[in-house]
Amino acid sequence: MPDWKHIGKLYKGGQYSQVHPYIYETLKKKSIPCLLEYMEEREALKNWNGSVITTHRYLLNMDEKRLRDYDAIIIDEDIIFKSVLPNQGEITVSKLEKLLMETTDRRLAKKIKRLLQSAETQSCIELGSFEWGYEETDDSDKLPVFDIPSFCLAEQFYVRRKSEEANLKKDTITFLKPVSFENVKYIMVSATADKNICRNYFNDRKVHFYECKRA
Repeated sequence: MPDWKHIGKLYKGGQYSQVHPYIYETLKKKSIPCLLEYMEEREALKNWNGSVITTHRYLLNMDEKRLRDYDAIIIDEDIIFKSVLPNQGEITVSKLEKLLMETTDRRLAKKIKRLLQSAETQSCIELGSFEWGYEETDDSDKLPVFDIPSFCLAEQFYVRRKSEEANLKKDTITFLKPVSFENVKYIMVSATADKNICRNYFNDRKVHFYECKRA
């Protein structure tokens, strides 16, 4: 069987693209019929040209080229409330300070310094974003297991203080992991959709709201 702890480490560290290659390498060495069947089904889905009923999470991981194969993409507002907003990352201030000491990446160090400085006097913090990859640094094996790519892309941070929360043992910084909707047309079917929230997540494209009257 594959090393599930290693797979968990890849997910926790934001190295999602490395999971499937690792599984394929494992299947070359060991025969695991159920896992092979699962991977074959996923591959077949990529080439399927019919309708697909799937999860919000899988939809958000599909690229624009794949999405354009479909005539219509129908979602509901739960994609925001149950897949986007709950998709948070967090790290304790002490671990963030340790990461600052261990990283050799200047951009990452600069962002951490600004965040820690702002956290001394603020609770809600906004910072710039940049793309970061494990291949860009030679110290990745020494860094804490943490979703650094999402941290670097994140722009909104919230400081949770143990002095203000009874069950919080250490000061912690929480952030929303960036989720992007590809540049395709989405149809949201909902009776309770919030216009402001929808415009925020589909900000730079046309958003129209149609209210269907009762017959």
